[in-house]
Amino acid sequence: MKRHLSRQDANMLARALYAELTRDVEVRCDFEEIEAFVLEAKPAVLILDWKGVENPTLAALFDQLPFPSLSLTAKESETEHQFFMIINVKAVLARVDRQPMFALEVGWRHDQSADENLTHAFDRQSFIGFILGFPEQAIKDFQSRNGVRIYIPFTRFKMVRAINFLLNECRKIRDGSRAVHIRNPDGYPIYTWIAFGDRPDPEEILIAELVHHAYSCD
Repeated sequence: MKRHLSRQDANMLARALYAELTRDVEVRCDFEEIEAFVLEAKPAVLILDWKGVENPTLAALFDQLPFPSLSLTAKESETEHQFFMIINVKAVLARVDRQPMFALEVGWRHDQSADENLTHAFDRQSFIGFILGFPEQAIKDFQSRNGVRIYIPFTRFKMVRAINFLLNECRKIRDGSRAVHIRNPDGYPIYTWIAFGDRPDPEEILIAELVHHAYSCD
């Protein structure tokens, strides 16, 4: 059985993966997202606008991950944007075991294998959120409030992100919501979503504990 990687080893593998994924293409994904995935702090990572192709080098790097993984590609029909997701199959199955009814609600079929289920990962936004590890309440809020409340980090500071940040802050003041950021030890928010009400979702605490554990296992 492959062992959990130290942060140093995970950092090296993540840098190799990021270099290959961004070779000759510009992607909407930060290195920290890849590192969090390699460290098992996130069950999956989504890369937007990826125009690359899977190749033997990527396959060899995926084989070095300390868990069974699956990679999927999909195109949005209207915009032709390409999405690429790398999934920690074991972590998703652990969540299915932990939340079987919610898994069923977002589209998981308990009579199918993990690979069969995950090939439909892009069919529903709630299914994507489930695989990416967002908590149940955040996903339900995302669905009920017109899909504007879950964010993929991509937080390298740019003007458009600064404007979006200010708009989101104004909206939170207006509707009584709060931002949840679960960060790595360097302060990068590897999970970000908008929550409603003052009481934290129980999964919010669980996710924070899993992230802390992932980065402290050296």
